[in-house]
Amino acid sequence: MTRDLGLLHIDPDIARSKQPLPPQQWRLLQGHVAVSHHFLAIVPTLPKAVSRAVLEHHERCDGLGYPYGKLGDELCLEGQVVALADMIVALITKQVDILGYSMRAIIPVLQLNLSVHFNRVTEAAICALRALVTDCDRVYDNCEIPAVIETIIARQQPLASWFEQICALIRDASVHADSKHIRITNAYLARIQATLISSGMITREQRCWLEDVLPTLDIQPDVIVVDPPEKGLSTTAVDHISFHVAAGEVLGFLGPNGAGKSTTIKMLTGQLRPQEGKATLLGEDITRRAKEIQAHIGVCFELTNLYEQMSAVENLALFARLFGIKGFKADPLLARVGLDGRGKDRVETSSKGMKQRLMVARSLINQPQILFLDE
Repeated sequence: MTRDLGLLHIDPDIARSKQPLPPQQWRLLQGHVAVSHHFLAIVPTLPKAVSRAVLEHHERCDGLGYPYGKLGDELCLEGQVVALADMIVALITKQVDILGYSMRAIIPVLQLNLSVHFNRVTEAAICALRALVTDCDRVYDNCEIPAVIETIIARQQPLASWFEQICALIRDASVHADSKHIRITNAYLARIQATLISSGMITREQRCWLEDVLPTLDIQPDVIVVDPPEKGLSTTAVDHISFHVAAGEVLGFLGPNGAGKSTTIKMLTGQLRPQEGKATLLGEDITRRAKEIQAHIGVCFELTNLYEQMSAVENLALFARLFGIKGFKADPLLARVGLDGRGKDRVETSSKGMKQRLMVARSLINQPQILFLDE
């Protein structure tokens, strides 16, 4: 907290300004580190490394920091730790709090800026983020990915052109390296150049790969999207779950008895109404369009609830009529689950395994787009 103590001695209108500052006010704002350093330096019991770290926490290894524009070999480790912490806080504010990205979105930004601060400090921060942050909210749905790829391809050519201009500016500026302002400008251009190179954004290989992969994509929207509630409840059976299921994907719920597996399926199939949160199936909200969704899903329940006195064919035919299916043929479906030749047998004479096979066949009657299998 003491790193910004000097801001208390700067005009609040300047310190809090969200607009670009004129040069004189910007230099005044940069002076806050020197003020903070002065106050900390006169504390007798405070290690000198602390006051120096505060003085250097806006310095960068490439010499583009302030107040002195020092290079990497002139800086202390403690100051670089504080500097990187400042950078991460700023990234969290913008990427996470404002834009709503996952904390893991900070990692690639740090990777692209490895040389801004001590490499070992940045690498340690990346390792810590990977260990501490396990969530990774998706920014784009499956159906949006082709458009994102097309946008990246379209932007590559302008980026490549700007890159060539930057390289030309660096070559021209190197002739006037004796000027301080030219050196600073050259360092900024070199930083942009390094970022573009390390990101791979302008490489021919990336463009060719994107152009090759785009026609092969057959991406469908997520068939199931579950968002957690905004607030907790006093009594919960299913607590703050969140997941996506893509078309063609198989998702298994694993957990001990009472974990909420069957309750989740009941909510997703419209048998229970969630008190908070949101579940979307096939693009529709299950709490608002349950009947429409149920026409396109199949459910195989944990317990067999067949009509015991009826045959297998009669059970399937009954549910086919409930779905409004005309000309239904049960034999192909029975063969699919290994019950061919057993269609006329009454259910009560069947084994538990055969009854479960019939339950699976029943869940497939309407050729569902989503199939739920409860144990």
